[in-house]
Amino acid sequence: MDRQLAKGEQAEKFLDSFFADRFHIEPATRAQQRQGIDRIFTHRMGGQPFTVEYKTDWTAARTGNVFIETVSVDAVGKPGWAYASQADWLAYFIPGKGLICLIRFDILRQHLPQWRQTCPPAPPIPNRGYNTRGILVPLDEFRRRCQRVFCTPT
Repeated sequence: MDRQLAKGEQAEKFLDSFFADRFHIEPATRAQQRQGIDRIFTHRMGGQPFTVEYKTDWTAARTGNVFIETVSVDAVGKPGWAYASQADWLAYFIPGKGLICLIRFDILRQHLPQWRQTCPPAPPIPNRGYNTRGILVPLDEFRRRCQRVFCTPT
């Protein structure tokens, strides 16, 4: 668990660094984090702030699929981040491919019904007393729906 947390923090630092030249980045408050918000971005040239959720997927490079969490806690039917996040944008980082995919959550949610019908369910991910569930969207399909895709050094 500690190793996973350290990997996640390292990925967050990488994303902060990657976007720092374009945006002023503030960490979310605890209350915002409970709403699925990790950062508040404000463009350095001005403009309205917007919220971003970071996700890092270490297996997508190997499998060719993006994991979209639809159920966070199956024992109580708690919605996954695909439905529950209140962030404006999702920054989906795939370190093994050096990709950062940016998609607005409203666009992602428009595609969820189709993806749930056409993409396979992921095997349940066991946690302490419950499972997390989701779907496996082919990376190429996911990339086509994103507003921006950045290639970074791997």
